Amino acid sequence: MPSFSRDKPPSRDRWVAALGRTLILTSEGTRKYERRFGVPLSRILLAGWLRKGHLKRAGGSTPGRPSVVYEADLAYCAEVHAWRLAVGIPRTVPLLAKDGSPGEPAHKTPAEVAADYRKRKAKGISLRPRRPKKGKRAPRKAPTKPSKKP
Repeated sequence: MPSFSRDKPPSRDRWVAALGRTLILTSEGTRKYERRFGVPLSRILLAGWLRKGHLKRAGGSTPGRPSVVYEADLAYCAEVHAWRLAVGIPRTVPLLAKDGSPGEPAHKTPAEVAADYRKRKAKGISLRPRRPKKGKRAPRKAPTKPSKKP
């Protein structure tokens, strides 16, 4: 299993140069890259990558059957997925950004957070939404018991 560091994200160019336009079945590719990177790649995960356009099918698809995809795309997505798990990027962050690079969380520095807080406070914006005050509600009806049939 390769070692990953936060400041060195994976690169697609390396996979494209090594594999080019070779095709692979998703079932074979998942087994291959699960072993290589040491992370599980489920069918649901692959279906999400296909739906979002990270992986491209080479041909038509049949429900319940493995799809044929470009191996370079599958290898890159698997490496990015393993990198994210290794460096601790949460799953709520998209796998890839719009430019195709690995997705990064949008962090603010403590100075940016403090500046944002001061701006909101100066504008008079409440910093936390308040609960609505308890008003008068209609009295609750007593539960009725169903009548038994004779």
